Amino acid sequence: MAFWKGYFTGDVHGSQQTFKKLLKAGKFYGVDAVIVAGDLVGKGMIPILKEGSGYVCEFGGEPSRMETQDDLQKMIELIDDSGFYHYVTSREEVSALHADKERSDELVNRLIVERMQAWVEQMEASSKKDGIAYYISPGNDDPFCVDPVLDSSQVVVNPEEKLVAVHEKIDMLTCGWTNPTPWDTERELPEDQLLEKLEGLVRLAPDVKKCIFSFHAPPFRTKLDVAPTLDKDFRMQSGLGGSPFQNVGSTAVRTIIEKYQPLVAVHGHIHESAGKDKIGKTFCFNPGSEYAQGVLRGIILIFNTDKQAKYVNYLSVSG
Repeated sequence: MAFWKGYFTGDVHGSQQTFKKLLKAGKFYGVDAVIVAGDLVGKGMIPILKEGSGYVCEFGGEPSRMETQDDLQKMIELIDDSGFYHYVTSREEVSALHADKERSDELVNRLIVERMQAWVEQMEASSKKDGIAYYISPGNDDPFCVDPVLDSSQVVVNPEEKLVAVHEKIDMLTCGWTNPTPWDTERELPEDQLLEKLEGLVRLAPDVKKCIFSFHAPPFRTKLDVAPTLDKDFRMQSGLGGSPFQNVGSTAVRTIIEKYQPLVAVHGHIHESAGKDKIGKTFCFNPGSEYAQGVLRGIILIFNTDKQAKYVNYLSVSG
């Protein structure tokens, strides 16, 4: 029998340690393709200030001083591995950046683009060496400056809002946009507009039954969309009279899966809701995310491709 195996992950949020593991995952698990769907960029910039003969910075609520280049390099790796962007600078420049939001945003975007370019180059090298296809697309947290970087590669494919053949018998439809969140992120739409976008995407497919839906937002009211209930200050709600958890997925995504019943659906977005669920005949997955701890979580999906492609099994993996 012939099989196609894909490794699906996402929500790496700029973590260098997690990405390094990603580069090894395809060969290690013996898959045909690695799909990285949504929320690629880190959570912010951490300045490291030159001060006297050494450096100082505050990270994780703790002030640190680095006297040697080895100390500095360890701090840089800690920041980058946690999904942030280090920036060695002066106290004067930090003050200027605080006073000029446009300049600050330009700097952060430059750091984002530089890391994304490096990631794409490393995936290109991995693809050429190991023969593994890479598909990498943005999510709701990703600024639009990453799109030209992803689109520029002749090897790594950006499948966002496209129909892409991952196998001659398997197509994939990808959408990184989500329903509204409390954080008002880059790629959000009201449910009616998101449903319209997804309907337009589905129209690209000659046969939806041979499609994987790679939608960053999980379907509403499933095991894949349970998140903490937050108060107005984004703190977890607790106490009598309220539930500490709620379903935050998309009704539009659920509607589109119920209506078209694709081969499978793969999601992300809600880091703490790793698992599997079923809508009609379609199995839906969320690998979850522990990027801040440097843990790479993924789902390996296996399809029988002897005749018409058929979902066979899955394996949840982390490392």
